[in-house]
This record gives sequence, structure tokens and C-alpha cells, in this order.
Amino acid sequence: MDTEPVRRVIDGKEIVALYKDYRGVPVIGASINMPEYGWILIAEMDKAEVFALLKTLGIVACILGGTCAAAVVGAGVFFVVSTSRPILDLTNATKRFAGGELDYRVKIAHEDEIGDLARSFNAIGGKPEGPD
Repeated sequence: MDTEPVRRVIDGKEIVALYKDYRGVPVIGASINMPEYGWILIAEMDKAEVFALLKTLGIVACILGGTCAAAVVGAGVFFVVSTSRPILDLTNATKRFAGGELDYRVKIAHEDEIGDLARSFNAIGGKPEGPD
């Protein structure tokens, strides 16, 4: 067989390259001389097949990347909303309290620092006055 990798190996050079095989089809191949066995080992894969695998890998990477990005954005939105909503409620309560609604109370839905802040706010106004 007279192909580029065979000629190069006979000349004493090992190759890994893109070249045309005996059919004239572009391939990615590697060749090595194994004189102790009297062999020339050649491994080839059609260029179209290699790049089809890479294209598929690229598509899979894009899908996974997009899914991860969507999950991160979703988690970020959830975090922002769950953090900002109670703060906005406290801001509104502060305005109502400053406007004279001393019996207004903040609904406490959190057992964290925001919940502690809401409990402290509710304690500022004291107990709402009830009927005597």
C-alpha cells in the first residue's frame, strides 16, 4: 500500500496527521514502525466521522451549559426574591408605622435574621391596644 503514512514510516518518521487515505478520503491518522515484528501500524479515522463526534460533543456541551446557566439564573432569581420581598415588607411596615399606624404588625415568615428584624420591629410598637 503506497500512502503517505507508509512512505513516512519507511523513511523512519512516525506521523500523526490529516491526510488522504488509499481511497482518497481525508482521514486523521497515526502510524508507527514496529521493526521487531516487521509491522507498520496505522490507525485512521475518517475526518468527517471525527468532526461529527466533535460536533455532537459541542452540542451536548452547549445543552449542558445552557441547562446549568438556567439553573444558576433560576436559583439567583429565587434567592433575590426570597431576600428582597421580606425587606420590602419591612420597608412598607416602617412607612406605615411612621405614618401613625402603631398597631401595624409585620407578618413573620422567616426564622433567620430577617425574621429577627421583623420580630424586633413588631416589638417596637408594643402590644396593640385592645378593648378595655
